[in-house]
Amino acid sequence: MKQGFSVAIAGLVLLAAGVPLRAHHSTAATYDMSKVVTLKGVVTEVTWLNPHCTFSMNVKDGDGNTVHWTVELPPPNYLMRQGWKRSDLKQGDEVTVDVWLDKKGSNMADGRIVHMPDGRSIPLAAGW
Repeated sequence: MKQGFSVAIAGLVLLAAGVPLRAHHSTAATYDMSKVVTLKGVVTEVTWLNPHCTFSMNVKDGDGNTVHWTVELPPPNYLMRQGWKRSDLKQGDEVTVDVWLDKKGSNMADGRIVHMPDGRSIPLAAGW
């Protein structure tokens, strides 16, 4: 009985070791925190998942071209503690969001303040 239990535990440990882990990243290591940029556009997708919620939006650039952006937010439990509801931000909403841009120059940003369609501005504190 003890040997069977030990074999089962060893098997679980080996199985867990084979599962790739997603490393969490530092906000300062990923995003340029030296300035805040404002994006205004239409929400195309909202994802409420750990380790971060995200939303995607289409933003018009200076030439009138549509540029697709992804904005990273804190995890769902943090957003709910800040008063967010899953229904607050939805596809088709026009929002303005203050962000820190990705250091690598991609169209990924870290949300600082989301200015909602209903006029509310919801801050997202760094280091949640």
